[in-house]
Amino acid sequence: MRCWGARKESLVPPDLGPAVALAAGIYHTCALTAAGAVRCWPPDTDAATPPPGMSRVAALVAGDFFTCALTAAGAVRCWGRDRDGQCSPPADLGPAVGLATGRYHACALLATRRVRCWGNETYSARARDVPSDLGPAAALAAGSEETCALLAAPAGAVRCWGRTAGVWEGPFAAVAATGVDELYTLDTSGGLAHWGPAIAGVPSAVPPGLAPAAAIACVDRLVCASMQRSGKVRCWYISDYDRSRRLPVQRTADGGHPHACAHTPASGGGG
Repeated sequence: MRCWGARKESLVPPDLGPAVALAAGIYHTCALTAAGAVRCWPPDTDAATPPPGMSRVAALVAGDFFTCALTAAGAVRCWGRDRDGQCSPPADLGPAVGLATGRYHACALLATRRVRCWGNETYSARARDVPSDLGPAAALAAGSEETCALLAAPAGAVRCWGRTAGVWEGPFAAVAATGVDELYTLDTSGGLAHWGPAIAGVPSAVPPGLAPAAAIACVDRLVCASMQRSGKVRCWYISDYDRSRRLPVQRTADGGHPHACAHTPASGGGG
């Protein structure tokens, strides 16, 4: 694993060992080790200590000051700052197959392909309130105050609700939402597209030379994409300055503010 950006969040513990997945929040980073354990840093953040008794973790996602894990059995566990209920999944949630986290809310894609969301009780609840006519979903993404579903029917379409709402026909392979009301979609050929306004007069179009891409990730104003052919990661920041960096990866990247991490071919600790 390699991280860069803010000092504490990007300092990978030297004893981390091989990692198979990662998640970056706004001021913390978590990794899923090859042994199935979850490790988060820096230690002085709300989301640094995973709950005890959590085993067989299959996936990790991170919000601003919290993290959620999906176990192999489909259970969802969240920890960190819970002032808006983001760490309190519904007791009747049921088995999940996917997760997404926004700034103050979290959502689960259930085994039934329904979507359930929770949190965001103080700020805008629109991202939490799943449309009653949503239909089956294939994947989820969440921004600060919006949630998006990659639909199973019609296949490849994207529907978002919350502060950014609408339907994009696609077909798309993935969607990612930023923290500033913008979306990035990845089509089935690896092409990236940007949807949303310019921020503070700075155009936020896709930088040249990125496609075809293998994956896209957004946290707050940081956007990262990994390339299919080169296996490199390119990141850009929706502001007056750029946090671009290139390095070889295994098509996995995640970003927080103001740092980003990539899962490298030799994903041990120490960076």
